[in-house]
This record gives sequence, C-alpha cells and structure tokens, in this order.
Amino acid sequence: MENNKKSVNCPVGLSLFATLCILLGVLGIISLALSPFLISITQITVSKSNYLYFLIKGIFSLLYFISGIGYLKVKWYQGYVLGNITAIAGLLSIAFSVILKGPESLNVINKILLKLVFPIITLLLLNLRYRKVFLDARSKKPEK
Repeated sequence: MENNKKSVNCPVGLSLFATLCILLGVLGIISLALSPFLISITQITVSKSNYLYFLIKGIFSLLYFISGIGYLKVKWYQGYVLGNITAIAGLLSIAFSVILKGPESLNVINKILLKLVFPIITLLLLNLRYRKVFLDARSKKPEK
C-alpha cells in the first residue's frame, strides 16, 4: 500500500448515527429558515422567549450537524467531544425547561423522544460503544 496516511474507518453503526445527526441538524436549520415565513403568514405574535427558543434550536441544529460530520470522519474533538457536549447540553436544557415550566413541558411524545432519549442514546453510544474507535483515530496521526 503506497498511501502513507493512517486512517480509521467509520463503523457502520456510527455512520448510521452520524447520518441521523446530520439529518436532524439539516431539518432543524431548514425549520429555522422557514420560521419567519410561517410566522408572517400566520401573523402569530412572537415573544422574546420564542426568539430565545429559536436561537437555542439553531445552536443545537448546528451542533448536531457538525458533530455528525465529526462522527463520519471519526474526529476526536469534532465528533466525540462535541457530541458529548451537545448531549449533555441537551439534557441540561430539558432540566431547565422542567424547572422553569414544570413537568407539563415534556407532555408531548416527540419532545420526550428527541429531547430526552436522543441525548441519552448519544452518550451511551459515544462512551460505551464507540469510544475506542475515536481513541484509535486520535492516536493515529497522518504521517507527513
């Protein structure tokens, strides 16, 4: 083999998870891009707390997208570290939502699924299943 670069292949399960993260990120960004248009059509009044929600949603969508790319490339900081930070921040946002709005803020199934289950699955996959893959990728630096 004449290629001097040492690389770690992305496992199939991690590739599927990366694709899901990228998809969630893209859908979140698209929904944010369409939000002003939909608000102007329906003429809903938007409070300051809704603007904060849009900002947080945009940040999470971008983080999901970037970490998904990091999973595919098996990058330590872009995938593993950023993915863990995003999952922990997601769980903290749920905790703050429950503290501020009460348990009724989690009454919808899709909110529970996306906001609670997905960060937990992310943490489990990254730290129990794929940590060694990221560590191997981190230790194998390309030769110059």
